[in-house]
Formats: sequence, structure tokens, C-alpha cells
Amino acid sequence: MAVANAAKIDVSLDVGFDNKSLNRATRDVDRAMNRMAQNSKAQAQSVKAMTPVFAGIGGALVASFAVGAAAAAKFEQQFADVKKTLDVKGEGREVERQFANIAKEIRNIAKFSPATVESLNQIAAIGGQLGIQANNIVKFTDTIQKLTVATNLGAEQAALSLARLQKITGLATNDLDNLASTLVKLGNNFATTESEIITAATQIATATAGTSNEFNNAAVDALAYATSLRAIGQPAQAGSTAIIRLIGVTDRAAKSGGPNLRLLAETAGMTEESFRALESVDPNRAIALFLAGLGDLEKNGGDA
Repeated sequence: MAVANAAKIDVSLDVGFDNKSLNRATRDVDRAMNRMAQNSKAQAQSVKAMTPVFAGIGGALVASFAVGAAAAAKFEQQFADVKKTLDVKGEGREVERQFANIAKEIRNIAKFSPATVESLNQIAAIGGQLGIQANNIVKFTDTIQKLTVATNLGAEQAALSLARLQKITGLATNDLDNLASTLVKLGNNFATTESEIITAATQIATATAGTSNEFNNAAVDALAYATSLRAIGQPAQAGSTAIIRLIGVTDRAAKSGGPNLRLLAETAGMTEESFRALESVDPNRAIALFLAGLGDLEKNGGDA
């Protein structure tokens, strides 16, 4: 700007440097210098006025970067617990690369979920402790966090319960999403909560696991029994024990025949042969028909 202002100075110096011309040139130079000084002063005041603003932004940036660094350090500390529980195959850099990918995917889940990174790491660590494989841990974590959003289950209870139910019944990790969806639907449509259902289901699962075959899903069957028990107000422990005994009795009756099979079949509204055939492919469906028939008898005042 100084160069531009200087260029505007109208200096009229004659070749002979007479006094009149020299005085006029001197006055022009003085006026130009005064204008430059005034402009410089105004600019200095503007910069001075903005200094607190920039200083505030700078302070906020420094604080923000400090918080970000602290959050990253905290994540790494929490993720260390996940590393301890997962069995990652490979050597040195390969193992670290796999862990880095898992950590990245967990952080990505946090970007689109109300779940905190801390709770996601907690879910992943619990899953690892209960035998979820490293290549399935991200999917497991995502399923559990969705379940905590849609139900009254906390992260720890949801992770522990579904991991146990999966392990007891041999459910594939790829089917966990469907199992979680089933749990949510049951909680929405019956007079019970998801927390009550899953608590009872993990107790019943040991029995339904023994009836599992290619035509049924032992984990879903456990949820169905648990929902029925809780919907009619049966305590989880007592009701689970009764269901486990009923499954055992039905299995033995179907295999050995006799009066117990006849009683079960008649109550279900079936012949002995058809009840035995159904029990061989879908035992829990056969039991459901028996219980429905038992309910009808009670309504009609009959005896089973």
C-alpha cells in the first residue's frame, strides 16, 4: 500500500530545482506521508481489535485438539481390554493390522449409533471372553448395541445373555441379528420385557439345545418358551425348571411309547403316530400343541 500511495504523490520538480517547485513537492510529500500514517494507524487498530477473536479461536483449537487426543488415548486404553479377550491368528504386524481394523470398525459403529465407544468396547470384550471369534466380534458388537437401543437391556446384560444363548444352542454368529430381532418382537407383543425373556431363555436353552435339528432353532425356541412363561407371570426359575422337565418327558414318551405318549397325543388332538412323527422333526412344536390342548381342557373344565 505504501508503494501505491507513494506512486500517487504528485511531485512537480523542475529541472532547475527552483524554490517554488521544491516547496510544492515537499508539501505533496508531507500530505502523502500523513495519509500513509493515518492508514497504517487504522489498520493497526483493526488488527488489534481482531487479536482477542483470533486468540480465542486459537485457544479453542488447542483445547479441542487436546480433548481429541485424550479421547483417542482413552479409546486405546479401553480397546486394550478387547485385545486381551480375542484370539487373533498371525504374526506381529498381521495381528496388529487385524486389531487396527477391528478398532476402526468399532469407531465407525459409534459414528452412527447412540452407543458410546466405551460401551462398544465393553460389548466386544465380553463377546471375546465368551468365545466370539475375532472375525465375528464387530458384527456381534453391532447387533448388541442395536439391541440395547431397542430394548430395556443394558449393554453388559445383552452381551452376556446373547453370547451365552448362542454358545449353549450352537447358533451361528450370522444368525444373531435375526435372534435379536425376534427378541425385540416378542418384547413388543407380549406382556413381558426383553430382559425377563432373555433371563429365562438362557436357563431353558440347555433343554432346547438337546432338541435342536435342521428343522428348528433351539435359541428361538428358548425365547418362545421364556416369553410364554413370563407373559403368564411364572417366575423364571420355577417356570424354566418345569419346561426342562416337560421337554425331557416328551422326548422319552415319544421314544418309548405307552400311556404317556397316548396322553400327550390325545391332549394335543393328534394320533400317537402323528405326534411321534412331529416330535421327531420339531419337538418343541409338538410340546406347544400339547400345551395348547391342555389350556383348552382347563377352559372347558376337563381333565388331562
